[in-house]
Amino acid sequence: MANMEGFRAADMRESNEKLVKRFLMEYGECTKMDIAGGLGLSHPTVAKVLADMAARGEAESAGKEDSLGGRSGEKYRLNYDHTHVLAIILTLDRLQYRVVNLARRTKEEGSLPVEGQTHIARMAELVSDVRGRFPNIRLIELGMSGTVLDGRLLYISQADFYLVGSDVAGELEKRCQLPVEAVNDVNAMAFGFFRRHIEVSLKNDSMAYLFQNRTGPGSGIIVDGKIVNGFSGFAGEVANVWPPQESLTDQIKSQVAAIISVVNPRFLVISHDRQIPVDREAVRAFVRERFPAHSVPRFHFTQEYPTGSMPELHFTTEFEENYMEGLTELAIDGVFPG
Repeated sequence: MANMEGFRAADMRESNEKLVKRFLMEYGECTKMDIAGGLGLSHPTVAKVLADMAARGEAESAGKEDSLGGRSGEKYRLNYDHTHVLAIILTLDRLQYRVVNLARRTKEEGSLPVEGQTHIARMAELVSDVRGRFPNIRLIELGMSGTVLDGRLLYISQADFYLVGSDVAGELEKRCQLPVEAVNDVNAMAFGFFRRHIEVSLKNDSMAYLFQNRTGPGSGIIVDGKIVNGFSGFAGEVANVWPPQESLTDQIKSQVAAIISVVNPRFLVISHDRQIPVDREAVRAFVRERFPAHSVPRFHFTQEYPTGSMPELHFTTEFEENYMEGLTELAIDGVFPG
């Protein structure tokens, strides 16, 4: 019985610590009273959590709050450089990486070539090298093209790619002794765009991100701030929308029609390689003609929800930054799971 009580107390301490960390992540510098009031925890509980975090170097004093005539409380913040995360983009012939701290500041980034069937070995070498400079890396977020489920690469348009069917994340985790999460590339792009441009204005909303490059299309779906994978990780594989179209513009129209009809997102982002011309006006005209029309104000001017079916359209060519941003955001979320 005593052991059970001890386990419960330890679980409660861990739970409270996660709550405090996420609160500081969201609100920055806070007093004990701010945290206690915001989380519904007692003042002594918050004080104990902060003392433990400070002893481990995870939290630090941020000075006194501005006085309103009474006694000023001490503010606390996370030590953003106590924890780093590593984002890796895996392609057929190259690895790109970025190390960021909890303030999302880039500490190092780069890329290196991969030859033959050496992707996992090269990633393990990269992790070992980077950890020599950043020993506080706590999690690796890995982005891959194709259907990704539970760390496995299940499907990719290049059917002969040797890693198809492999537990890529699990193998890297085994070699590096660090938690590794894996995500589909377009899902990461969608999440990055959502965090950069959508969530700051309108939380808990839906967005679809349609991506097109020379190897084919893909899409990512965000609902209530979370990636929608489907039961097998196949959600968003719009290359399978039937029938296939000859022109790129008609292909995008078909995919947009499928997304609007099935998902009906508040925002629809069309992202494409800079080398691929997209007839944006033709896509806009198609949406206006095909679906019930109504006026949708730009997202940074309003927080009102539309009453019709047509989403607000956005076009972007910043898919590389959206991709890496999405990976780092997912990695930080993974360090402090909600």
